[in-house]
Amino acid sequence: MTETPWLKAIFDSYNSKATNIFVLYGNTTDIFLGEKSEKSLKDYLEEKGGAREVVIHADPASGITIQKGGEFLEGFTGGYNPQEDIMESVHRMLLFLANISEYHSTTVFITNPGYLVGKQNDARAALLLERWSEDPHFRKEHPFIVLIADSLQELHPVVQSNQRIEKIEIPFPSEEDVREFLGRRRADFAPAFSEVKDDLNRLSTAMTGTSLQNLDSLVKKQSYLKKPLRFEDLEAIKQRLVQQESRGLIEFLAPKNSLKDLVGAHNQAICEQFEGDMALWNEGKIDLIPNGVLLVGPPGTGKTFFVRCLAGTAARHGIPVIQLNNFREEWQGSTEKNLELIFRLTRSLARLYIFVDEADQALGSRNSGNSDSGVSSRIYAMFAKEMSNLDNKGRICWLLATSHPQLLEPDLKRPGRIDIKIPLLPCENVATGAALLKSMAARKGLAVEGELRNVPELLTPGAASAIAEEVTRRKAKDKAAENDTATLNQVLESYQPPDPATMWDLTQMAIAESSSADFIPQGFRTKKTGSP
Repeated sequence: MTETPWLKAIFDSYNSKATNIFVLYGNTTDIFLGEKSEKSLKDYLEEKGGAREVVIHADPASGITIQKGGEFLEGFTGGYNPQEDIMESVHRMLLFLANISEYHSTTVFITNPGYLVGKQNDARAALLLERWSEDPHFRKEHPFIVLIADSLQELHPVVQSNQRIEKIEIPFPSEEDVREFLGRRRADFAPAFSEVKDDLNRLSTAMTGTSLQNLDSLVKKQSYLKKPLRFEDLEAIKQRLVQQESRGLIEFLAPKNSLKDLVGAHNQAICEQFEGDMALWNEGKIDLIPNGVLLVGPPGTGKTFFVRCLAGTAARHGIPVIQLNNFREEWQGSTEKNLELIFRLTRSLARLYIFVDEADQALGSRNSGNSDSGVSSRIYAMFAKEMSNLDNKGRICWLLATSHPQLLEPDLKRPGRIDIKIPLLPCENVATGAALLKSMAARKGLAVEGELRNVPELLTPGAASAIAEEVTRRKAKDKAAENDTATLNQVLESYQPPDPATMWDLTQMAIAESSSADFIPQGFRTKKTGSP
């Protein structure tokens, strides 16, 4: 098995004496594949790092444990309290060991460091870490110090900003890791592999994107129940595992609709854009896939519905569409921690669309001031970095939806992050509004024929659906109601549309954002500015 990039980065930095303190965060609680058995991250690093004379483990729950080399500390009189001053105790131990002439090497593992050098702690413990990284005495002795955290965001800013402390994210397992792990499990849990055992390559490709812990639980349960894994079930299984891993932060959109369900001739160019991109994806021409698409238009123009239709068409190409659920939390650092998890998961998946609804609110802003303690600006920075990550090119396409493009940071809309901007607009005239109403009515089983009166300007698909729904309700309440056309005209007569001036302003903004005139209905191309 080849050495993983993150492991190589650790030992390259340590062995070159560039640094000796590391913060490992991310998928740190997973199973790691040792030479002969599965290990925790701490034990895996011990195996890969070679023999050390002293190994110290510090944890806020259990205090300090001398796992190896206790004889070197026999003369240590500093003492320590397992529940208090853990960092101070480790500091005194390192000072003591540094003065022993026959002493050569020490490893210190600090697990759950958020409770020792976290944002809620005072800076004293964090400053000790800073001293270990900068004091020539400590640097000369070069102890190997590893903090194993769930998230980088839980640590004190002094630790986060220290350039001598190397921060390395532990990703979800690679396809190679998954293949080796399943190969090790195949003999012991044969019933789970009875239908896929001869094609581990295909199985590992299908299941990459979740932790080995999750795969381990899956294999053991399927084996116990004598329910073999089947290739046709793997996509649904993986989606369930990934959603479970995300703690509900992401959702795979069910492929219930398709782009064929969209109403309106002007949608043809939009559908062709996406269908062409998916064909390029299947051909492996990943350099031609846009990094992101902006869907913009007034409320009710069907931005969310469009993405749900896209999910159905994309599923036939083997491309999932995921939606980010509410990742903001009130606790300090929790929002950023959630985003770390989301990005770590999405990077582990082969190719996908990521949908962010109400993007003007979700993606934060560059200058949020002190109104939210800087959370919004940090969210903006994290999204900006992830959306322009070259490693995601051809793997991830962002879908941002908004009714207020003027509230999105311009940097987030630039080419390289958002390459295509698509306006989803209301009907450009009364005639197309009437046609939309008849189409919506037909979908609800209504027979609408003849002339429709009082059709509002700038009718949206959302409004048309609500009007057709009201006709259905009236028919259900009044069995003696007139024909469907008459009932629809009654509903239109009492309908109160949104403010036309506001709708027109939002429509103009959407048109101005469009990256191609082909996405704009002909009627809007000739309308004069300022007149609905």
